[in-house]
Amino acid sequence: MEELKGYHTPMTKFVNTIFKYPKIMLLSVITFTLLSSMGLSRIESKFGPEVWYKESDPLLKNYHYFEKEFGKDETIIISLYNKKGIFNKATIEKIEAITDDLSLTDKVESVSSITNFNWIRSIEDEIIIAPMFDNEEQERSEAFIQEKADILMGHEEVINSLVSKDRTLTFIIGYLQPRLGTNINFKKILKSTDAISEKYSDEDNEIKVTGTVHLNHTVKETSSNDLKTIMPILLGIIVLLMYFIFRSIKIVLVAFLILVSTNVVTFGIASLLGFKFTNLTFTIPIILLGICIADTVHLLSTIYSSKNPDYVEAIRESYFKNFKPTILTTLTTTIGFVSLSTSNSVPIIEMGLVSGFGVIIAWLFSYSIIAPCLLLFPIGNFKRTEIKTEKYWMKLASFIESHRKVILIFFACFLTLSIYLSTKVTVDFNPYEQFSEDSQIRRDNNFITSKLGGYSGPEMVIDSGKEGGAISPDFMKKVESFSEWMKDFNEVNNVSSILSTLKQTNKVFHASKDSEYIIPKTRRHAAEYLFVLEMDPVQGEQIRSKLSKDRRFLRLTVLWTVFNSKRGLELVDVFEKKAKELGLKIEFTGKSALSIKMLDYIFNTFITSILFSIVIITITIVIGLKSIKLGLLSIIPNVVPLLLSSTWIYLNGLNIDFSSVIVFTISLGIAVDDTIHFLVAYKENDGKYSFKEMLEKIFQKAGNGIVITTLLLVVGFYSLTLSDYIINYKLGFLTSLVLFAALVCDLLLLPAFLAFITKLSINKE
Repeated sequence: MEELKGYHTPMTKFVNTIFKYPKIMLLSVITFTLLSSMGLSRIESKFGPEVWYKESDPLLKNYHYFEKEFGKDETIIISLYNKKGIFNKATIEKIEAITDDLSLTDKVESVSSITNFNWIRSIEDEIIIAPMFDNEEQERSEAFIQEKADILMGHEEVINSLVSKDRTLTFIIGYLQPRLGTNINFKKILKSTDAISEKYSDEDNEIKVTGTVHLNHTVKETSSNDLKTIMPILLGIIVLLMYFIFRSIKIVLVAFLILVSTNVVTFGIASLLGFKFTNLTFTIPIILLGICIADTVHLLSTIYSSKNPDYVEAIRESYFKNFKPTILTTLTTTIGFVSLSTSNSVPIIEMGLVSGFGVIIAWLFSYSIIAPCLLLFPIGNFKRTEIKTEKYWMKLASFIESHRKVILIFFACFLTLSIYLSTKVTVDFNPYEQFSEDSQIRRDNNFITSKLGGYSGPEMVIDSGKEGGAISPDFMKKVESFSEWMKDFNEVNNVSSILSTLKQTNKVFHASKDSEYIIPKTRRHAAEYLFVLEMDPVQGEQIRSKLSKDRRFLRLTVLWTVFNSKRGLELVDVFEKKAKELGLKIEFTGKSALSIKMLDYIFNTFITSILFSIVIITITIVIGLKSIKLGLLSIIPNVVPLLLSSTWIYLNGLNIDFSSVIVFTISLGIAVDDTIHFLVAYKENDGKYSFKEMLEKIFQKAGNGIVITTLLLVVGFYSLTLSDYIINYKLGFLTSLVLFAALVCDLLLLPAFLAFITKLSINKE
């Protein structure tokens, strides 16, 4: 075959080996896949804000110190709503029962509710520390309960923390044992709390489960359920389209074998190296599906469009024609994904590395499976299903040459508008906006927030600077001033610390005078109060969760209605500045703070990975095609669709979040595939024909593969819009939009630009 003479020996040897030993190649792939599948049983998952950070990250180190020193950050919350009010005998008894049941739940270290809230008071000369509604109390008259309710609502750490101001909603909060880097079986915990909810719900009392445990588990379940339900739908659609295009069950089975083998080997090996699923890396199988389809379709469409009447030679011809473009696309796509390793966020790094590895496996398996399968199980009628599209490509070539200026002007106007609108897009993330508006978790969150306000927020660890310094009056007064100042913000509904307990104790020690509800006047008084309080086991546990053992660090918990990271970061910045003015050294930590500060990591990843990808991909194309001009031109059809995507995000009132980062990365990786196939064909035909004839040759060689690949992927990814999980919905819609726009750019904008440049060159000559 004459075409083979100009190719490098390694490539020729590789292709010839495949054709010489098809059985060995196919058996090698199957054997390697089966061996790799043993690693699938070791795949684990990890969820929660802390998984986004490297172990060396100062934010995570601070969080681990916080967990070890104070604990009580991860919560499972059971909310009870009674529209008539919670302060009645039946409801109080129900709250007591829920408190007891929740305390018996696996991994729950302690439980806080209004029934076990410690009431510190004095009777004659004796200090009494006991639950507000003691189980031993037999008299539960209406007057008794209302008296206790009034006392309870007089405690500042209770209002909008354990009870809503209108007294209709209350929390029973279960605090989990500190994870300290280990995984906890959230599913088991939620199974228990769901049973509690079902057990105690009735017509008068509406019970819901919420908290960080519930949120993290819901994210995990929604992600995995989408993978289980939508992935088969996506596969089904692609299988049907593959059959419709190639009219062969054998081709469909070959494509399916490539898809399965690629995913099994990628995840099998990754799991052996310690990879764990997160809500972000659940998208990798979908990404690999797209990559596999791209490689497979380009090889198959070339075979089916071949003029060569010899079946074996048509396959061989396709392998050599597609070798260079597929190698280039594999390199550029791998680079695009690996560029995510510049991120500071672990799931993004892992997604990039695993996806990059999968891209290489997809190419290797496409070449190692298609020819052996077609040689060992021939398709006798493959010429009857030849893809005949020449006349359409000729019409498109004529249209582009005649209307190149109009096409360029249109895209120039669109590009200008897109750049302008893209600059207005904001970076933000709200964990509850990951779910559709009618989802149970989002409706529950909106209801609870409207009744009680925020039930989560950042933790602050305030350093007094020396051992025992946290209970000095001067330091505590600064903290008190800071706390009261924060409460003036509309978003803040409660600020909790050890101060309220010390002020209440000071009041009790001074004949319960309201005027003595103040910070203890001396460190000695504060130390004595703490000594007395710690004699009670429950109260002692409360103190240890709010004050470090050496009395140097004090914990401040902010409950707010802020769920958006952007606003959260703004408030954190304001709070830090105010603390500095007061001479307080604070560190923001806790689950909420980790979630908020994740926004910076997302934004940095978005900027650095996209820029890095574009630069490296361009350099790779320049080297691969030995043309600076073509390398620079490759940027145009791949950047324009990304701008279209960000324009759509802005026009729909959405924000850039980590799902957008995934979309841009996937889209850039796959879209450049079509561009490279086009440019390789251009390089081979440049100077041999008139521009119109050359364009016809390019379209005839690469057009079918470009169109079929893109349409398959657009339809496939669009199936993700069936998801109620907004991240997957956005992933499906935006990726489909970007890939279709990239197709239009490759078939219209890029040729029009080349026509314009060619015309300028001719005019100069």
